[in-house]
Amino acid sequence: MKRILILLSVAVLIQAQPFGMENKEIENFRIMKMTEHMDLSPEQADKFFPRLRKHRNEVHNLHLKMRAFSEEISTENGMIPENLSGKKLDELTQELRNLEDRETELRREFRGAMEGYLKPFQIARYMTFEQKFRRELQQTMKHRMNKMKNRR
Repeated sequence: MKRILILLSVAVLIQAQPFGMENKEIENFRIMKMTEHMDLSPEQADKFFPRLRKHRNEVHNLHLKMRAFSEEISTENGMIPENLSGKKLDELTQELRNLEDRETELRREFRGAMEGYLKPFQIARYMTFEQKFRRELQQTMKHRMNKMKNRR
C-alpha cells in the first residue's frame, strides 16, 4: 500500500496538480514558502523571483532536449536498440553529456549571481528549499488522501 501511495505521490508531483491544486496555486504556494524559508526582503524578492523564473525556464528547456535525446536512443520499453550504430550512440550520449554540463553551468551561474543581492545563509536556504518543499507537498497530499479515504 505504501508503494502505491509513493508512486501516486510521485505521479502527482510530476503533473504538479495534487488533488485540486492547480499549477498556479502550487507556484504561488512555492513562492510564499520560499520567501519565508529564505527570509527574503521585498527588495530581494523583486530581484530573485524574476531571475529564478528565467533560470527555471532555461533548465526546463534543457530537460526537454535531454528527454528528446533519450527517446531517440531508446525504444518504448526504455531499452537501447542493438542495431543502433556505435557512432550514432556516441554522438547522442556526448550530446546528453553536453546538456548535463550546461545544466550544471547554469546552476552555478545562477547561484553565483545571487551573491550580489542575497546573504550567504539565504543562498544556502535556497539550495535546500526544493527538497524540503517537495517533502511538505508530499505530506500534504498524503494528508488529503487520508481524509478522502476516511470519508468513504
